[in-house]
Amino acid sequence: MGGFIARRLLQGLLLLVLVATVVFFLGRLTGNPVDLMLPEDATAEDRARLIEALGLDGSLFTQYVAFIGSALQGDLGTSLRMRQPAVDVFLSRLPNTLAIIPWALLLAMLGQSSLWHGSCQSGACRIKKIGAGGGRHESPAPIFFMHLNFSAIFLLG
Repeated sequence: MGGFIARRLLQGLLLLVLVATVVFFLGRLTGNPVDLMLPEDATAEDRARLIEALGLDGSLFTQYVAFIGSALQGDLGTSLRMRQPAVDVFLSRLPNTLAIIPWALLLAMLGQSSLWHGSCQSGACRIKKIGAGGGRHESPAPIFFMHLNFSAIFLLG
């Protein structure tokens, strides 16, 4: 049991590093954040000052190390759109997110059971055949895809 927990913690840590890396590089692919933060009529001095203040004047590796170091200390930066600390923006929206989780789970379970029942009524029990290797493999994929669908509905609706 201890080995299982250690493996899961290691997998979780690896996932966090991977997500942080993807977030960092996607943020750099979208362009220069200074262009988004400053008005169009900003001077070159204003741009240089903001680039230095944000730490964007260093190499990509230096910026990545600073990003990870700040994240480990709980500083997730400033929201470009809200002009507030990102942690504060996240925490202000957390209660609404937690409020819709039970409803999303309920809809996902109802949707999954409807799909499951419907597929077996038509004589094509492919979902059960896929999961025939073990009970724990029958359900995760449909729940995952239902979660993605309902997340899109709640986010776009």
